[in-house]
Amino acid sequence: MDWLADNLTCVLFTKPQHGAVDALQPWLKAFSSSPMNFQNQPGLSRAEGVVGDLRVQLIAQPGRLELALMAVEPEVAVLGNALPPPTVPQAIPKWEDALVVIEQYARKIIEDGVVRIGLVVNLLQRAESALNATALFNQHTRCELPRDATEVAIQFNRTKMLSGRKINRLARWATGAQQVLQLQVGGAVPSPNSRIAAVFHVVTWQLDINTVMTQSSPELDTAQSGNVLAALVQEARTIISAGYDGFLSS
Repeated sequence: MDWLADNLTCVLFTKPQHGAVDALQPWLKAFSSSPMNFQNQPGLSRAEGVVGDLRVQLIAQPGRLELALMAVEPEVAVLGNALPPPTVPQAIPKWEDALVVIEQYARKIIEDGVVRIGLVVNLLQRAESALNATALFNQHTRCELPRDATEVAIQFNRTKMLSGRKINRLARWATGAQQVLQLQVGGAVPSPNSRIAAVFHVVTWQLDINTVMTQSSPELDTAQSGNVLAALVQEARTIISAGYDGFLSS
């Protein structure tokens, strides 16, 4: 069973600057079109929209610019007062393609002055039940947990030198559940039909790869940041392809 991508995030860290933050200009630089939604308030600016077949968020804060990719949830037609049947939460079917896309867009918003870069990839596999999720967890991690164990997780960090820089490689495998909440709006109070409509069991794998910042970390120019980003994306690609055993031996 292949991993699906729940979401991917690339974070560019800079030294905090005085003045207002702005997500709109990086958005226009990356996508050459206006976002569907834009919010701007002191210390936080957010732009979001649909680009191709992905939902994109760009969040700017002092010293931090965050680009996130997610699957687009389909619109569900509602007939009368009846709640529609629940749908499985969407995921990006090919994590390899998503890595290519996030590198492509992140390169367009990189500017001089980046001091640290992070890449977070959240993967999942669906299971028929909590028991099956635990069985999948054991299969991926070589653990031997009781088959009726629930809410299990394992997490550890393995640092390494990459392109002359020290990086963190924090990996977390866990079991969990995605809940679909249906809420019918139309009155002063929530409708009695509001309910948790479905629960989907999953095994998740979060991979957080980021450069380590020290007091002597230099500011990177655009070309250097692009090279570091490419190295982090390739590291993520290698780890995911190799799985748990490959990560232990890398």
